[in-house]
Amino acid sequence: MKKMKDELCNIKKENKKLKRLLNIYKEKIKDNTMNTKNNEKLPTRKIGKKRIQYNFNKRKEKEVVKKVQCFYNEDENTRVAPGKKEYITRKKNRKQKRYINDTLINLYKKFCLENPNTSVSYTFFCKLRPFWVLFPKPNRNTCECIYHCNSELLIKALNKAEIINIKTNHDLLNLLCCDRYNEACLDRKCSNCEPKVVEYLEFSNDIHIKYFEWRKTSNTYEQDGKVKHNILWAKTENYAPPLDVIHKFENHIKQFLPHCANIVVQNKTLKELKNSIQINEAVVHLDFIIRRFSLFILAAVERKCLFTL
Repeated sequence: MKKMKDELCNIKKENKKLKRLLNIYKEKIKDNTMNTKNNEKLPTRKIGKKRIQYNFNKRKEKEVVKKVQCFYNEDENTRVAPGKKEYITRKKNRKQKRYINDTLINLYKKFCLENPNTSVSYTFFCKLRPFWVLFPKPNRNTCECIYHCNSELLIKALNKAEIINIKTNHDLLNLLCCDRYNEACLDRKCSNCEPKVVEYLEFSNDIHIKYFEWRKTSNTYEQDGKVKHNILWAKTENYAPPLDVIHKFENHIKQFLPHCANIVVQNKTLKELKNSIQINEAVVHLDFIIRRFSLFILAAVERKCLFTL
């Protein structure tokens, strides 16, 4: 009998604890529903057939979301589509398209390095990608950099001949630099990066390698009885021994790394200008400038506008 009484007492105590927990849980649910009613509609994102709704009141991650979206909109991570018609609208919100410069996993690693105090998972980082930030397509209209394009073509040729293991420019920068977004590493001023070199595998110099390269070609034509010259860029097919291609690649690296350092510096300064801009100022970023293109502006506007070339 005593055992039965003890068991009943224990059951009653457990029931009381469960009732308390249920009451606390109900109060929390009421608070959350009241907050969601007073606030704006929470943003959603479609993943497959499901649409996920982010409850920021529960997660308290509004600041994290702003950081991630600002990170996606930076010129260093994504670039604006140059076409006038390259825009996307969603829920009457019209935005110019932006294309990602790197893979999402690399951007996530970069975000974690720049923001060590904010903890974000990779899946949540991908979900917070804005709808106007898209993956690049090969058919889009854009201009390529001569340094990046020629280095990519040389890397592909050497990789196809099984002389090097790297496949892209990103692999080259990751191999030669501790941090490919650091100016000192790209300028070869870092003590850790300076001794790093590209390792080449064994090869036979008798067999020639086919590689492509963009070069300037001059054409002459007659117009109105006058001989005129026209300079065009053409993709040429070349054959050379592997040793000559390696020397060409090494000389190209000396130009490619400072070029990447200039890009990093320009993006950082542009970001600082945008963050420190005032109400009566504007930052105008002019890109794809033609030599014969002239820009006329008023003197009053010229004083208050900053042009970054």
